Amino acid sequence: MKRLRNAVAARIAPIANKLRFAVGKDSFGRWVALELQGRAGGFFRSQEAALHYAMTECGGRRSAVRLARRPLSPPF
Repeated sequence: MKRLRNAVAARIAPIANKLRFAVGKDSFGRWVALELQGRAGGFFRSQEAALHYAMTECGGRRSAVRLARRPLSPPF
């Protein structure tokens, strides 16, 4: 049982450390946070609000959120 649990944990760990959100401005200058799989996101009044949302959704993991250098194009 312990061996199976370790095998499952080894497969989950790399997935948990992946980038999940991009935060930046769209082409209209609005702050956007986008989940990279397209399952979550939204428009925000400030960069701080967008980062707060993304960090909350990622359980506080800074490595899961990045700032975009180019304008983001939300799918919604």
